[in-house]
Amino acid sequence: DPDLMFIDTGIELPETLDNVRRVAQKHELTLNKREARSGYWKNVDYFGPSARDYRWCCKTCKLGPTSLLIEENYDDGVLSFIGQRRYESHQRMNQGSTWDNPWVPGQVSASPIQDWTALHVWLYLFSKDADWNEWYEKGFERIGCWVCPASDLAELDKLKEEFQEYERFEEVLEGYAKMKGLSERWIELGLWRWLDIPENMEELLEEDPEVVEYLQVEKSIEDMLEHERTRNLLNALCDVEDTLFEELDRDEIVRLHKKALNCVECGVCVGRCERDALFFEDGIKIDPDKCVHCGKCLGKCPVVHFNSRVLFRQLDE
Repeated sequence: DPDLMFIDTGIELPETLDNVRRVAQKHELTLNKREARSGYWKNVDYFGPSARDYRWCCKTCKLGPTSLLIEENYDDGVLSFIGQRRYESHQRMNQGSTWDNPWVPGQVSASPIQDWTALHVWLYLFSKDADWNEWYEKGFERIGCWVCPASDLAELDKLKEEFQEYERFEEVLEGYAKMKGLSERWIELGLWRWLDIPENMEELLEEDPEVVEYLQVEKSIEDMLEHERTRNLLNALCDVEDTLFEELDRDEIVRLHKKALNCVECGVCVGRCERDALFFEDGIKIDPDKCVHCGKCLGKCPVVHFNSRVLFRQLDE
């Protein structure tokens, strides 16, 4: 029998967690579960609210832990069967029924029900007398993380009514809006769900356009390389003791510096290392005795790929 893999992102509805346990018990399947090391509430202060065009949360709370789970339990990688469908979004429509995710090495994904409609799904569940998440009975079409920007306004209103913890997320939105000088309408209209507001929504902005500013701190390469954590990550590129740093690419060093100072311990890079040279100690670090300077760990990284919606942390903090 196949194993079940489940990532508890820390922002799942309690009924979702219950449903996962019930399904595993009912079908007597091994449940390999991992909690997100890098939690949403820890990272939202850095990234700001996630958005449909700014999905840092998926990388830090879901894909990073998935990469770690696979590395720890499946030496040869996995073929994962996922219940997504083409009718759920434009992205899933264009993705196809099989794919590799660059954020999760070691995983090949397949969706056997890619071409099913919602009617197909429910007919199948009824025919098998299967369990389902009770939030579907409250009017939800899809159920994911309860802070998901893909939710529509009706679903968000329902969450406010029935899920008390949603107040915590509203406090995050209110704090961000206050910091950016945005009106209450920005929250009421759900405009936080986009980083770049779609054209058909712009007439709703009135005189409160969303302005996203970044504070970038310029430092010399020499200053960056004096930082201990940055020097440690340079092992990914070269032997730190034997390399003339002026030979290195400046942009690469800047990316390393951001990664070193802003690591949220999501685990995405750890899954890429074939030498077990990466470990967490107040951020990501490299064991130079194990590292072979292949650079594979320098692939996609949330703190580099998604600039902070709020601001870059001071590079000298």
